[in-house]
Amino acid sequence: MFRRTVIGMALLAVAMSSQVMAQEGKKKQSKRSQRIQAITQLKSKLAEIDLTEEQSKKVEEIIAKHKEALMATAAKRRELVNADANKKMAQARKSAQAEGKKGKDLQAAVMAASGLSEEDQKKLAGISQETQKVAAVMKQEVAKILSEEQRKKTGITDEVVVAFKESTDLEQAQALVQASKVELIRPVHGLRDVYLARAQSGDSIDASARLQELAELRYAEPDFLRVYAPRTAPNDPAFERQWHLDNRGETPRTLAGSDLRALGAWETTRGDASIIVAINDDGVDLEHPDIPLLRDENDALVGVNLPDNLEESLNFGCCSHGTSVAGVSTAIGDNGIGTSGVCPGCTAMPVFQDFFGGNGDVATAETFTIPTDLG
Repeated sequence: MFRRTVIGMALLAVAMSSQVMAQEGKKKQSKRSQRIQAITQLKSKLAEIDLTEEQSKKVEEIIAKHKEALMATAAKRRELVNADANKKMAQARKSAQAEGKKGKDLQAAVMAASGLSEEDQKKLAGISQETQKVAAVMKQEVAKILSEEQRKKTGITDEVVVAFKESTDLEQAQALVQASKVELIRPVHGLRDVYLARAQSGDSIDASARLQELAELRYAEPDFLRVYAPRTAPNDPAFERQWHLDNRGETPRTLAGSDLRALGAWETTRGDASIIVAINDDGVDLEHPDIPLLRDENDALVGVNLPDNLEESLNFGCCSHGTSVAGVSTAIGDNGIGTSGVCPGCTAMPVFQDFFGGNGDVATAETFTIPTDLG
């Protein structure tokens, strides 16, 4: 009897999560611009402050102006690096990070796995630097339209992070940036050829813009101030109904304390984007705003048996159960929408199975082996 009750409660939890995820799935995010990492990060930061209608309009204009350049650098990268090389580079990055490699050592390990010639590796490095510069200029232009109070809320300080292309000591580095009216404070621990600097004018945005013009630099960006506050319960509106994560006995037919002890676990970790959860099911809504889907370095979705046309697949009945499972396991926590997954900081890899037709044993087996190889 107890076992049937537990199973029934678990099915109820999945059903409730399925309903909430389905509702949220209808609220589609905007298309391609949301998938460019630099733009997504910028919008996420701006969501924390109240912009006027005029400021919001200007932000969209700035993003539109730089979006084409960001997409162009992504296209250059796709021409240089094929899917197989991307896969090898992603695996190499994961292994190198597990070994504790950082900075140039990490980059060297990734490049070595790419199979690119030395000339193409230099081209790829140049494309990455070009992307960083475009993103930095975009953020700087947005910061200029904010009031002083708004900029404080975004965490902008008078300090700048400066990264040099070549190895240089503090004295040489200071000589290179002197004309840009910044003063180097110290090297950044753990990062080669990267220094923390202070803008003499107190404006790190303008200082960063000036430094970007120096050919000797890889990048220069404001050192943002971040406030970290301990908090376990996420602000997702449907979290209070997720009794399987935190059961206080307030939901009908539930028993206080009968949960996964999620809040206690989240005190230790909320997961990490490098932890990939393969959702081997009837598919996942690939445009759902609350599911952190796996993407490669070109920002393309990574998965197994991905449909050519999601809308058409939805019409044939895909993705209802798989979307729910993806939400229960990895729904983004603390983003103010939908629910929270058990591992709200993890990444979901969609694996599409055909539950309405025949599946060969080999094809079924490969829906487990292929995700393992991918991550």
